Amino acid sequence: MIDIKIETNREFKVKMLELGFKKDKFDFFNKPLNDCVQSIGFGHASHIEVGCRYYFMSIYLQYPQLQELAMELNTHIYDIGTNVGYIMPQNKFIEWRLSKNDSAEFLLEYIDNMIFVCKQYAIPFMDMYTTLEDLHIGLSEKRFNNFSVDPCLQPILLRYLKGKDAALIYLKEQMETFPKYLDIPDTSISNTNGENNNRIRKDYMRLEQLFENIKYY
Repeated sequence: MIDIKIETNREFKVKMLELGFKKDKFDFFNKPLNDCVQSIGFGHASHIEVGCRYYFMSIYLQYPQLQELAMELNTHIYDIGTNVGYIMPQNKFIEWRLSKNDSAEFLLEYIDNMIFVCKQYAIPFMDMYTTLEDLHIGLSEKRFNNFSVDPCLQPILLRYLKGKDAALIYLKEQMETFPKYLDIPDTSISNTNGENNNRIRKDYMRLEQLFENIKYY
């Protein structure tokens, strides 16, 4: 019987270091490259199955210059992130099942498969967006549709690369697409849609505030 947590943590640390990724205190593996910090995380869930862990791999792109500018503009931006399955041919959430009853050889084989996915898909994808210019192209061409992308990221990127006017024009255009969502009463729709509507309102308010902050910055 194996200890899944101990074995996987050890193997991930060794194999990711071989790829140039160092483990941080939050159990993410990070690698700075050009303007970007590439980050890979191996999360897990039990799915209420005793003695099992379902591992999933998430990838994130962080841009320190943009985070710093966001702070100067009195806001924040989240990292771009997604499950690795959404950049694979399957285009869906994927995970790997490990059990404490698996043999050590089976566990190592599964970990090797995750590392293969990392090398075959995650790293090549992240390597495409290590500069702010490449990020701008990716966002403009809507290459991150299956990613979590902060609504304030692109206007802050435009402010950084092209100046105040470009950012304000983009923000104005984006905010003009929002009002049709903002007038829907939460009590007239389902809870799920209500939560989504609240998120849209919050996004709009963040963009509205960012517009003012950039305008007078």
